Amino acid sequence: MIITDQTMPDLTGLELAREIRSISNDVPIILIRGNPSKIMTEQIENIGIQEFCPKPLEIITLVSAVNKAFNRFK
Repeated sequence: MIITDQTMPDLTGLELAREIRSISNDVPIILIRGNPSKIMTEQIENIGIQEFCPKPLEIITLVSAVNKAFNRFK
């Protein structure tokens, strides 16, 4: 499982997810981000990111996202 933030120094979370998807479709990906635009929401779905967690991140939200992401790969 990959849990990444959208905002990183050298690469965005979406770019990282695209790189991961070019290698494997079997890795669950969770993206943590502030409020996404409609365009970003579409990109998240098109790339194959399983879950999105809004900021500020609460632990219960992350736990729920991890459970949902793993359940999709059963």
